[in-house]
Formats: sequence, C-alpha cells, structure tokens
Amino acid sequence: MFYQLSWLIKLIKDTGACCPKTLIFCNTLNDIAAVFNHLMLQLGANAYNPPESREPECRIIGIYHSNSFKKQKERLFSQLKGTGNKNSVVASSALGMGVNFPDIKYVINWGPARNLLDQLQEGGRAGRNGSSAHIVIIYHGQQVTHCDEDVEEFVNTTGCYRLAAYSPFDPSIQPGAVKHDCCNYCYQSCQCIEEGCPVSFPFDKMFTEHSCATSQVGLTRSVSDQEKDDLRDALQELVSQINTGRAAVFDMVSTHGFSDQLISDIIDNSYRIFTVNDIRTQFPAFSITHAYRILDVIQELFMDIPDSHFDQTDMELYHDITPFEQTLNEYFDSICKLVSFISNCSNYF
Repeated sequence: MFYQLSWLIKLIKDTGACCPKTLIFCNTLNDIAAVFNHLMLQLGANAYNPPESREPECRIIGIYHSNSFKKQKERLFSQLKGTGNKNSVVASSALGMGVNFPDIKYVINWGPARNLLDQLQEGGRAGRNGSSAHIVIIYHGQQVTHCDEDVEEFVNTTGCYRLAAYSPFDPSIQPGAVKHDCCNYCYQSCQCIEEGCPVSFPFDKMFTEHSCATSQVGLTRSVSDQEKDDLRDALQELVSQINTGRAAVFDMVSTHGFSDQLISDIIDNSYRIFTVNDIRTQFPAFSITHAYRILDVIQELFMDIPDSHFDQTDMELYHDITPFEQTLNEYFDSICKLVSFISNCSNYF
C-alpha cells in the first residue's frame, strides 16, 4: 500500500512548504504511526522547512488524534487555518469533527471509514473554499471487513463513485456534468474535448506505476504452505527478539509496529519480496532496521536473493538514509511509547 503514497511524497518534495494542504485519515494509532514514519523516511530533509532544520516545529508533516496534547491540537489548528508550516497531517477521525479548514486540497483515507456517513464527513473536510478538491481512498481488502456494508458496496462499485457515495442519502443525485470533475470512474471516460480529456492529477498513476504482481526487481518464487508456516514461526520469533528489552507500559506493538497484520501481509506476499525496498514501499515496517531483519529471515528460509540486489540496491539505500533514520527512529519510538501510555492511562481519569 505504501507505494500508493509516492505521488504525495513527490508532490511534497517538489513544492515543499507550498504543498497543497492534505489530510490523511487513519483508523488506528498504529496506522497513524506507520504512515507518518513512512512519509518522514521517504522525505528526509524535505520533511522540514527549512530543509536543514530538524526542529519539530519546522516539520511540514503533523500528527493529530484524540489523545494529542491540547497545545499541539491548537497549534495544528492554527497552522491549518492559516499559513503555518504544517501542510500535511496524518490524523484520526477526531480531526473531522466540528472543524473547518478552508483550503484542504486532498483528503486521503488510509483505509475507508467505518461507515458511509463518516466517509463523507472526512471527505467533506476538503474544498471548503469552493475550489476543486480530491478524496483518495487507499485500502486493502482486510480493512474493508471492519466497515459497514454500505462502505463495502461503495468501494467495490463498478460505476460512478459519486452515485455510490451519495445516493443512499439523496436518491436524486446524478454524476457530475464534467466527468473529470466527478470521480475516478467517470474521469477515465471523459471526452471533454475532441482529442479526449487533457486534465491530469498527481495521483493518476498511483495504481499503475508499480506492479503488485512481482518484486520491484522483477523476481518471484514459489512458496509452499509449509514454507509459509516456517516463515510465520520465524517472524514471530523475530518479534519476540524485538520485544526483549522494551519498556512499553501496555501495548508492545504500539512501540514497534510489528503487528500480526504485518506478519500476515509479509507471508501472503513472500513470493515477491526480494529487496528491502520491496518491504519499505509496500508494507508498514516502521524502520529500515526492521525491513533488513525481515529480509534476513526470508533469505535464511529461501536462500534465493541474489547478492547483487542486496548489496547494491539495498546497501545504497541503507547508506543514504541511515543517519537521518537513526535520529527519527529514536524520536518515533519515544512518541509511540508515550501515545501507548496516554491511550491506556486515559481510562483511569
């Protein structure tokens, strides 16, 4: 799923602090942490304004959820309503309640909302100033199983998404008069001029630029049921090693993100994982260290990863971002522990 954020990463790199304001809604704290970490790792110095700074207040990426500190919420609200540093925010649905930001250009749902009304409410944060805006939903099938039936019908529609979203509330709703202003389905058949539709969007190719059928180096392997079981055992043992020495108050997964879902996703896609980049761009591994350890487990089990791919592609990546990531991971790990502590302790106040 993470490669589907590549258009946003490119947009932020190209435009910096002038990037159109973007809200990324997530359904869990783990998803918020994973998406934030992925953006920070991919952006590097581009995550700050000015780029040479490493001060938190200079980050152009923000985080918001119900347990965020009051001052942090107020500062984020002020910047989203004005011209502050923060132009992209990874948030829970709490940010969609009773707030009005006038110039949100993109709303990204990292997994659809639980019900269709919440989906429309979150999407409704965009375009409040009357300008064109876009709602992008990125999800995998297992996320939909936690949603109401109306959401499942909406995301799986084979026709106009506008009709699918609004017709349960307004049976008279019609597709947009200009197809490229309506939805992705209508946009693909837009013929607003004789030569076709000249309009393009930064997220147009997010589903086609990367193939999900093979590794980014074009390799696949056969994986038997027994090998999947062995891989699961090995990854669970790796999680136990990561847990050792950690001092999380309640939820250990919140401090490292190595969830059962991540393990299942790695196993389901083990036939096409051959590089660290395969892991980092498509799965919610919180750090490059975890990605290397996962790849080590896969190599130990299958012994089929060419040295050239590991040594050249991955080591170049490692040397490029390790110094920045080391600082980021220390910060991120402490934040995850604090979020876990606050989330659980709030039950006692």
